[in-house]
Amino acid sequence: MEYKWLTQTQYQHSPIKSSLSTNQLLFPRNKFKTKHYFSHKRYNGFFKNRHTQLRASGGVAIFVSNLIDSTEIHIQSPLEVITVSLHLKTPLCICNIYLPDSTNLLLNELNDIIKQLPKPFLFLGDFNSRNHIWGSNHTDPRGKTIEKFLENDQITLLNTGEYTRHNAAHNSFSAIDLTIANSAFTSKTEWKVLTEYSTSDHWPIHLKILNEAPKIHLPSRWRLKNPNWNLYSDIIAQNLNEKPINLDLITNQIQINSTINTFCNIILETADKTIGKSNSHLKRKTVPWWNKDCNNAIKAYKKSLNKFKKTKLITDHINLKKISNSSKIYYKKKQN
Repeated sequence: MEYKWLTQTQYQHSPIKSSLSTNQLLFPRNKFKTKHYFSHKRYNGFFKNRHTQLRASGGVAIFVSNLIDSTEIHIQSPLEVITVSLHLKTPLCICNIYLPDSTNLLLNELNDIIKQLPKPFLFLGDFNSRNHIWGSNHTDPRGKTIEKFLENDQITLLNTGEYTRHNAAHNSFSAIDLTIANSAFTSKTEWKVLTEYSTSDHWPIHLKILNEAPKIHLPSRWRLKNPNWNLYSDIIAQNLNEKPINLDLITNQIQINSTINTFCNIILETADKTIGKSNSHLKRKTVPWWNKDCNNAIKAYKKSLNKFKKTKLITDHINLKKISNSSKIYYKKKQN
């Protein structure tokens, strides 16, 4: 089972949207207005919008595939958090948090959230906290608070030290998007950063849950491309001739139901023989404007990004910004 979590800006403009096949999307910071709720036909949304701002800012949301049963868990906290329980073979709790820089982060508030989460759980989001432990270039006071929080033996940080954010304006990298799990669940996860192009300064994070499959029951479909309707009609007619249905003899509801069932069985059995069914598969949907040039734009961005990570040269940073900006312009033109 796999998850990706990204910001609302990333989702709206990123090519990742064109190849969604994961079971869940998380928006660490949704930037929706108070009464605005984003919708997607293949996902169920859970929101906690910020009510103290007139403009779109802050807030958190979780989107779960509508193929998976899910319910919201209400958490008592002054922080911006949203929590959902996924009803899998082994239930999983996901808690998404956004901690803006202006928030006065207290250790007891984080501990209070953890105490309310049923195990196993994932506690993740934009913590805006920097510490050498998880890959930042320096440690700030909030990072020290999170470090103290992680001293709890019952939880484990899944970050591998990779950067999760690129600030092009200041020519810097940081790791402020954290993923925390209860310790017993840690061995069942694989965590990595996806450096695909997006219009957000945060990169998407891919989290794979091992040995866990969602309860998805896909209906089979009739093969209607090349049915043999003549044979279908002949077999039904033969069955009705051999076992005719006399409507005049039907006098009560029980006989009516029995006759309907008999007739339906004749139709279904004949359809199985002459038409047949095919197994349904989840197909990855792509947007109509996607082409090889889009793939090449992603490759060019990743190549220039990796080069800049290694050299940290100003010339490579300038080149990265040029490729990023040209990619943004290209995607907007294609979408329009």
